[in-house]
Amino acid sequence: MSYKAKTLTPFVDKKILLEAMDNLNISYREANNNIIIQNILDYQGQQYFTLNNMRYQYVHDSNSNVNKFLAEIEKEYKSIHNKLIKKIMELEKRKEEERIKKELERLRKEQEEMERKRVELIENNKKMIKEKAKKMGYKVKETVKDGKVKMVLVRRTY
Repeated sequence: MSYKAKTLTPFVDKKILLEAMDNLNISYREANNNIIIQNILDYQGQQYFTLNNMRYQYVHDSNSNVNKFLAEIEKEYKSIHNKLIKKIMELEKRKEEERIKKELERLRKEQEEMERKRVELIENNKKMIKEKAKKMGYKVKETVKDGKVKMVLVRRTY
């Protein structure tokens, strides 16, 4: 009589399951949707993992004691899975940091452009004031105090 063992962690990723068995030095071979364990036998023959409802279940004789075996695989599977999740989270964090850097750079350039336009507008206004004052017979005295431009129009009449 065969028996399907349930684990707390569903083995849904074949690559992780195979890597866990490699890390534990468990010999196996793949056949169709099965992963056959080569060095463990029971009354029915070789024990194996089979793909059932999108996850791998361990099939073995009901008299076999496989709790330790499955616990080791489950522990290693979880370890690999957690490392993979951690790696994905780090990549997403780096991606978010890069996005923030790009956004900051874009905002900095936008701020520089706004400052350049502001300075250009001030220079144009000063130029227009000077030209208009000159046409009206004034001389313009310009002073800069605390970053502010002060223009005084002077006309001498006798």
